[in-house]
Amino acid sequence: MNDWVAQYLKIAKVALRGKKQLLEQIGVTARTTKTAAQRAAPRKAAATRAAKEGGEVTTRRQTLILADETRLPRLSRPRKSV
Repeated sequence: MNDWVAQYLKIAKVALRGKKQLLEQIGVTARTTKTAAQRAAPRKAAATRAAKEGGEVTTRRQTLILADETRLPRLSRPRKSV
């Protein structure tokens, strides 16, 4: 039974990808925000483009280090007192 439900949910997620309300009606919570990797992607792509334009060739290890750096949480800014 669990296997059937798991397969049903996978198919439902694909079929209803753009219809979050319908997914929630069948009990599947829909993601409303981007993942950490999706949020970091523009910065990583910009760094890769800059490295390529500068004539530098990055190795796979350098790319992985860069990817790890973009996954670090942002430091919160101190709130201004009113």
